[in-house]
Amino acid sequence: MKRVRSIFGIFTVFLLIILASFLLLSWQSTANLKASLIQTAQLQTKYAATLLEQKGKEIEIEADGILYGENMQNLYAAIENNDVYEYVQQINKMKSFFQERQGRTVGMSGMTLYWPKSGREISTLRQGYFEDSFWENNKESQWKSANKQEIFYMRRRTVEWMGEDQEVWLVLRMDQDFLYEIKEMAAGMDQGGSILMFGGEINVLSQKSVEQNIAGIIRQSNEKVCEVRVGKQKYQIVRSDETKNGMQLVSYYPTRQMMRQVRNIMTISGIMLGAILIFGMIYISLFVKNILMQMNLLTEKLKQVEVGDLTVQIYKMPKNEFAYVFRQFNHMVRRTHELLEATVKEQELRNEAEMRQLQLQINPHFLYNSLSFIVTAADNPDAVTEMAVHLSQYYRYCTRKKSITTIQEEIDYARSYLEIMAMRKNIEYEIESDPELAACKIPFLLL
Repeated sequence: MKRVRSIFGIFTVFLLIILASFLLLSWQSTANLKASLIQTAQLQTKYAATLLEQKGKEIEIEADGILYGENMQNLYAAIENNDVYEYVQQINKMKSFFQERQGRTVGMSGMTLYWPKSGREISTLRQGYFEDSFWENNKESQWKSANKQEIFYMRRRTVEWMGEDQEVWLVLRMDQDFLYEIKEMAAGMDQGGSILMFGGEINVLSQKSVEQNIAGIIRQSNEKVCEVRVGKQKYQIVRSDETKNGMQLVSYYPTRQMMRQVRNIMTISGIMLGAILIFGMIYISLFVKNILMQMNLLTEKLKQVEVGDLTVQIYKMPKNEFAYVFRQFNHMVRRTHELLEATVKEQELRNEAEMRQLQLQINPHFLYNSLSFIVTAADNPDAVTEMAVHLSQYYRYCTRKKSITTIQEEIDYARSYLEIMAMRKNIEYEIESDPELAACKIPFLLL
């Protein structure tokens, strides 16, 4: 009965662990999804901001090309020559050029040349499109917003004309459709949106009240990733880096709606897990006695095997699934015993074979050839003596009855062999070894 209570106690602990794991999984899933959404929003805003910055660079390059291009030079030449006909022709050419470039350049929808001193203007926009205040307090090259709906690039060029410096402004308008596409690209997520900020203050092209509120909040913070509350709703905010032309994209999405799917999945999983755990408790209560009985028997037999008794067997087979387990246990123990005996015998045979192989290394032909050398070198007593010394050292060592030797002794043995071969074959050799390893023990005849 104590063991039954122990099983139920273990099951209770297991249940608590499962619940804790489920809560941890829920928290981890929510955190991972949140991090994944933030990362996705960062990639989207970064990509959209990159396109926006690239388009800004294209517009700036386009402005330089117009101000210093051939058409502009021809227009100034007509003005200086006071040629009215040529001047009208160049004005028409400039308008045609503007319309052509505007049609071919994606992201640009308006071009204007304006001379402040004379009030002269060449434009693809309607006359009087710009208010007088638009031309005030401008830098030589800058991006500017008007009415929180449009973004322009302004470029000034000063030309000496008739002894005076004349200023001319080129204004290129960024296409609103392109800006809307960039905003949609930065938003990317369902139920979310994006805000286009200019100069860190101006919210461009925003009509929704929630975007106006979010823009007002993020103006007071420099955090790239944060959460803000607008009314009863929380929004995740992800901001891109500000581009060189002063624009910044802000992606936002409602956190609660984005996490709804995870909560639904975790709720369904929790209900299913609870049902499975209840069914498991009922199942354990019905079968625990039978299981404990069989487990006790198997545990007892396993302990006998653990202490080295490989003859143990289970003879009484129950009429349930444990019968297969017990038969497999008997087979495993019997097979282990057979494999152990076979391994021991195999090791003995291997040792014997290895010893025989080492002894066979003493090749009789080596002795015959060495003796033949002595015969042929009979007229050289020193060579005969040296060969005899090396042969005696070689065979004295390899016929020793020992299994362990030192590296130095093995090197001396190898040197005797090599000296014999050097005298017979007229070869040169060199032995390199670490003196610190000379006393290390190794198997006999290893080298």
